Amino acid sequence: MEPNQANRCLLRDNGDAPSRLGLGNRTSRGKAMNRNRAVVRWLLLAVVIILSFSAASFSQIAVGLSVRVGPPPLPVYAQPLCPGPGYFWTPGYWGWNDDGGYYWVPGTWVVAPVGMLWTPG
Repeated sequence: MEPNQANRCLLRDNGDAPSRLGLGNRTSRGKAMNRNRAVVRWLLLAVVIILSFSAASFSQIAVGLSVRVGPPPLPVYAQPLCPGPGYFWTPGYWGWNDDGGYYWVPGTWVVAPVGMLWTPG
């Protein structure tokens, strides 16, 4: 074998087979393995983060209040006259208080905010 032919074999060596000198191209193989390990580590980290967020979304606490007695019927009363233009009637409603139970909040005339869309109630 000519000396140039041996050099060509060494240059063609990509790390899959050992070179003619008995040394493989282990540095490129080692770099590739390190890159693969880094990719696997980042993927595992991403999976752990995603799973931790999804697990946190399932651990929710809800507090509910249940009143088993309905409110009394709506009282019938005469609506007072409108005090002037630009007023809207807000109807009354039954409110709830832990100490006294239901209480009536009477309706009232209110002025609509200027420059805004507004619906009563």
